[in-house]
Amino acid sequence: MMLPAIAAELDARRAALAERPVLARLADGLAGHLTRLCAGPLYFPEAKALLSQDGGVCARDGARLEFDPFAPREHRCGRCGAVYEGERHHRAWVTRYQIWLSERAVHCALLAGLLERGDLAACAAGILTGYAARYRSYPNTDNVLGPTRLFFSTYLESIWLAQLSCAAA
Repeated sequence: MMLPAIAAELDARRAALAERPVLARLADGLAGHLTRLCAGPLYFPEAKALLSQDGGVCARDGARLEFDPFAPREHRCGRCGAVYEGERHHRAWVTRYQIWLSERAVHCALLAGLLERGDLAACAAGILTGYAARYRSYPNTDNVLGPTRLFFSTYLESIWLAQLSCAAA
C-alpha cells in the first residue's frame, strides 16, 4: 500500500513529466539505460569485494581497468587495450559492481513509480530479493575497515545499504 504523501508526490512528478517534454525525454532515456539490466538474468557475484594493489589495475601501465557491469570476468585497460582475467581483477570489479547494482535498484524503483512501468518495478524487486536471499552467504572475513559481508569496509557497505533502502522505500 502506498502512503498518500508518496502517491501525491508521484502524481505531481508525473504531471511535471507530462508538462515538460524535456523531463519526459530524460525519464525515458534513463529507463532506456536499464533495458539490458532488466532483460536479465540479474547477476549477483558470489565473491566478496577485495581491496588490493593489483586487482583492477593494468600491469603494463598502472591504469585503472574499465568498468563494464556486464563483463564480470573480462577487464580491459582503456589506455593500452590489455585484457585481464582472474580472481583479483574480478573481486576489484565486484566492488564497483555491487554499488552500481544498488544504484540501478534505486533508478528502477523510482522510474517504475514515475512511468508506471511494471518491468522496472520487477527489476528493482529482483535486485532487492536477490540480495536478501544471498546476503548471509557472503563471508564476514577479509575486512579492512570494520565487519562487513559484501565489501572490505563498512563505509562502502553503508552506501550500498542506503541505496537498497531507498529502492525498497
